[in-house]
Amino acid sequence: MIHPKPESLFGSTRKKSVSRSRLFGTSRKIIAVIFLSLGGAFALSTLNKIISRAQSTQCDDSCIDNLGARPDAVIVVLGMGPLPVSPILDRTELATKLFIALTPRKVIVSGGQVADEPESEAHFMRQKLEAAGVPSQAIIEEASSATTYENLLISREILKANHLSQSPVLIATHAFHAARAAEIAEALGYDATVISTEGPRLDWMPIRYLREMISYWKWRLMRRGWLGATASLRPEG
Repeated sequence: MIHPKPESLFGSTRKKSVSRSRLFGTSRKIIAVIFLSLGGAFALSTLNKIISRAQSTQCDDSCIDNLGARPDAVIVVLGMGPLPVSPILDRTELATKLFIALTPRKVIVSGGQVADEPESEAHFMRQKLEAAGVPSQAIIEEASSATTYENLLISREILKANHLSQSPVLIATHAFHAARAAEIAEALGYDATVISTEGPRLDWMPIRYLREMISYWKWRLMRRGWLGATASLRPEG
């Protein structure tokens, strides 16, 4: 009986080990490609949704003029902190133009004091609106919120407290922010329309949209109950 040499046995074992390693390596690459492909498709889908809503909600001066008077409406201006940040002036300018064109009942400026800010975003926006000619008595400050969700949640309570729950709401924000703002407002039961500005003071727009994608995903996780409390949200249907 011929016995195989020890070297040939070890060589066979090495070949099998190398084959398994190559197989596992190939499998990992295939799985990585699949995950990257799915992630890329999901990212593109989200970005497309954000851009589509941005385009559909943008309203220039002629668009605002065509909206007509809305004396029953309330404008909610969303903060974007931390201060000082010049792009927030895009939102206050939009709100001023809407107020002049629509003559609504009230303007709620929403945004708290974050980190080392000298004042709340709400108070900062109030000052800018008053300087632009919006009457002080028409402005309500919401100075407790730190996120878009909180902006709209606490503003909803202000609407109730001021007997404005039945008033249609116009949400003033930037175009890149419109999709998330609209979804949160709908989930909170608002009768709302988002009116946005492209934001002449914004820089690094691609970065803005990429950051907004991350914020949008966080909102979707929250919407599904995976991040934070969602008792105040309408069930998805």
